[in-house]
Amino acid sequence: MEKIENKPYFTTAEVAKLLKVSRITVFNYVKKGQVKADKMGKTYLIPKGEVLRLAERGDLTKGRREEIGREVDFIVDKYGEALKKLGEE
Repeated sequence: MEKIENKPYFTTAEVAKLLKVSRITVFNYVKKGQVKADKMGKTYLIPKGEVLRLAERGDLTKGRREEIGREVDFIVDKYGEALKKLGEE
């Protein structure tokens, strides 16, 4: 993560750019209480520690979402018929 060492706080837009997710995704995590943030005026400021914690969570990164997508495709290709039969029961 570039330029993270010297900043104590980040905006939702900055966090979104760092994590390669949408600003709305970060905003929703803040609103749901899943990410700690301080509000200054209309802007949420997310502490550096929270940014680092989010970076470690694979579910917020585009790469992890793509990896899960590939795994799901593999499972559907390999076990699709069995899954259909299970769904019919």
